[in-house]
Amino acid sequence: MNLQVRTISKNRQLAINILASYIALFVQMGISFFLSPYIVRTVGVEAYGFVQFSYVLISYFAILSVALNSMSSRFIMVSCFRGDFIAANKYFTSTFYANVILGAIIFPVLAAAILNIAKIINVPAHLLVDVQFLMGFMAVNFVVDLLATNLGISYYVSNKLYLFSLVQVYGHILRAVLLIGFFTFFEPYVAYIGLITLIITIFTQSANIYWKRRLIPDLNINRKFFDLKKVKELISSGVWNSITRLGQILQDGLDLLIANLMLSATAMGILAVAKIIPNVINMILHAMISTFLPDMTELYAKQKYDELVKSAKRYMKITGMIINIPIALLIAFGDILYALWFPTQDSGLLQLLSVITVLPWAIMGQTAIIHNIFTIVNKIRVNSILVTITGFLNVLLVLVLLKTTSLGLFAVAGVSSVLIIIRNLGYTLPFGALYLNRRWTTFFPETGKSVASVFVISAAGLFIKSFLQAYSWPGLFVVAIITVLLGLGFNFLIVFNKDDRIYIFDKIRARMG
Repeated sequence: MNLQVRTISKNRQLAINILASYIALFVQMGISFFLSPYIVRTVGVEAYGFVQFSYVLISYFAILSVALNSMSSRFIMVSCFRGDFIAANKYFTSTFYANVILGAIIFPVLAAAILNIAKIINVPAHLLVDVQFLMGFMAVNFVVDLLATNLGISYYVSNKLYLFSLVQVYGHILRAVLLIGFFTFFEPYVAYIGLITLIITIFTQSANIYWKRRLIPDLNINRKFFDLKKVKELISSGVWNSITRLGQILQDGLDLLIANLMLSATAMGILAVAKIIPNVINMILHAMISTFLPDMTELYAKQKYDELVKSAKRYMKITGMIINIPIALLIAFGDILYALWFPTQDSGLLQLLSVITVLPWAIMGQTAIIHNIFTIVNKIRVNSILVTITGFLNVLLVLVLLKTTSLGLFAVAGVSSVLIIIRNLGYTLPFGALYLNRRWTTFFPETGKSVASVFVISAAGLFIKSFLQAYSWPGLFVVAIITVLLGLGFNFLIVFNKDDRIYIFDKIRARMG
């Protein structure tokens, strides 16, 4: 069997992967920055809320696929790193055929829910058909994605994530062109967003097929490799991830639904707008996690546990720096940003809702790296149970607060943030270390430094804001750049130690060399 040889050094490869992932994210952020207010102006904040809710609706049904698919990439990657391509092909093929069956079961149920959507949630009569078409396209997109599970595994096994980022860049650009074209030349409907999402998925998965054949030609779908025992093994390992996903949805995936049912469709739209920036920060966070996953998995597969712990701590610092700066910018300048970005909406309300939503990442964002450890060592049961418990508590507390107080959207956005912080402090950090046979306090210092970083950078931004006029796009850009530079300097000089700085300089030299 043949795994394409990596000719680029590990340090340079990781640097390229990180750079490429951020180029892809910045392209997506730039497109979203200009298109989101355009879509809100064109179809209204109510209709925009249903766009975001359509993603959430699909995620409810996706829970059923998580048990099978969440651990499949882990087993395929470990098999490839160990040179066992027969096992890798068995996992790869078995996952595909199981997903075919799963898709055939889920799609009719999803279609029935969409046809009766007006009986499930509050949909204004003039938007009903448009929303149904939107969700219909999203349902087809879900099935396509389901069948294409693991086609992108080649980027991770070959550690060439920059290729995946390149595909994403092209996809984002194509999405922008199609959105502008549809909304410019045709009567505006939110259904276009669903259709374009499907087109981009087909484009992306076609590219994934091409690169899989180039990078790992020996990893293929073949009926002779189908193994029901492998399916059972994957489900057995992943069932707890499915439970975790259920808990995550109960934590933060029901907020739009609750806002719609308990408040109004307009309230759901406002919350959807307020979550645009938090969602971008979340994408940045997950891009960082996926960038580091191949290296961490390889270290574990080769039983280099000391190096794995050292790498995890370093990756926590890097992740903390990358996500803390935009969070601090949101805290310091969010009111100005929303006033300029969505001038017809309440900028103060949008900022406050956004800050409440990102609060867990401001305090515990870097702990997301620890979740990689849970997956790598196949220790996800306790985490799944805790996520589910906090998810149920979130729904219960939100409903109680909505019935007994006037907190409204603040209750919807805030309860889950508090519960996530408590769970990560009480379990994720200490047990991430214990699962690697280290002291439970191993990862706490990195978290403390990250929290300090958010406070310092936010305070610096507020101080700058009090002296410089920033109530225009040029002014906001200037104060944001100054704050970003101060944030980078603080993290580089205070949060990172000498070894971390040497590591980063080596990566820069490798990137330029």
